[in-house]
Amino acid sequence: MEKGEISRELDFPIMFNKITRNFNKKLGDFLMPYGLSKLHSLYLVCLYRHKKGLTLNQLNFLTGFDKANTSRAISDLEEKEITYRILGAGEKKYKVSLTEKGFSICKDFVKSIKESIKKTFASLTEKEMNFFQSIIFKLMNEEAI
Repeated sequence: MEKGEISRELDFPIMFNKITRNFNKKLGDFLMPYGLSKLHSLYLVCLYRHKKGLTLNQLNFLTGFDKANTSRAISDLEEKEITYRILGAGEKKYKVSLTEKGFSICKDFVKSIKESIKKTFASLTEKEMNFFQSIIFKLMNEEAI
């Protein structure tokens, strides 16, 4: 590399940020009428995928957020009657689950996410999309996300 030449790798954080920012804006726009923000979006997706509920530790792990963030987000969702906590028979930790209202919101939210992903990646062929997804999964596994 010549003096003054900037490595292309330095572009990655900028590129990832732009993609994430655009995607998060769309998520936030969808959730705004419910008094929610993009912060809540990952929790909603996780709870929608895990219909039997998740512990706070499981939510921390899946979202990559810390305990304080998770606690705050779940409290917000409980206040808005989107989630509730339940202690199952023989279990020692509470699980967070979606209420009927929360599940209904998430059904529409998931549709919105899928549409947004389609638009964001419309320029990719199916083969390129599969390749891109496999790269992302590979990177996630290397980082132990």
